[in-house]
Amino acid sequence: MSTNRFTYALANPLSVLLDKSPRDFNRSDFLKVIEEKRIERINFHYTALDGKLKELKLPVANPSQVETVLAEGERVDGSQLFKGMVDTSLSDLYVVPVYRTAFLNPFDEGSLDFVCRYLTKDGHLAPFALDSILAKAYQAFSGIPEWNSRLSASSNFSCSPTQPQPFSGAKQHGYHSAAPISKAAGFLNEMIRSITQITGAVKYAHSEVGFVESVRSDLEEIRGKQAEQLEVEFTPRPPEEMADALVLGAG
Repeated sequence: MSTNRFTYALANPLSVLLDKSPRDFNRSDFLKVIEEKRIERINFHYTALDGKLKELKLPVANPSQVETVLAEGERVDGSQLFKGMVDTSLSDLYVVPVYRTAFLNPFDEGSLDFVCRYLTKDGHLAPFALDSILAKAYQAFSGIPEWNSRLSASSNFSCSPTQPQPFSGAKQHGYHSAAPISKAAGFLNEMIRSITQITGAVKYAHSEVGFVESVRSDLEEIRGKQAEQLEVEFTPRPPEEMADALVLGAG
């Protein structure tokens, strides 16, 4: 019988491979993963001023290069990521991986991915970065006795079936709908699988009340189609961890 503690189907694949919690991941673990999984590239993810998830791809060449990248991160142009806040003559920022966020990207085979933090050239957290602002706010509120140090969040979005459907929903009547009224069961299952394996932070998912009989859009793929509102609820986490899970789940 396997002694691996992470044997559930939706456990983080890295936890299964390494038999340890993401909080215990270290550089030597990632070198092992890169060799065993034949990883071709490391992907860094980080949120810019526009709130959108950005990405930097770093090809894996040799152990020395990997150790350097994982220890020091990589330089990015802060004047582009934070327009109007960073002077172009002093624009160097570094994106440095947070080890506990590591995951095997289900949409990019051969990739080992991380969420990053922004550091200045002096090695300090960039004060204008969104995650740095969140961390400062968390520290300020943590001294208040009534403050709950764990936050929850949810992601709401719409989904359109790819083929005409014989059973139709109705406006404001879609809450927790099941098949055949709800057409999104397969889509939600796929989302739950991927987000849970990446973040471990999904509490539940379901149909919401919103329903559109005919989408008005310039995109031919969805124009005129029905659309139903869906929701993924995340389990409460410390603010910075919740933000990382939410940006990956919604990104």
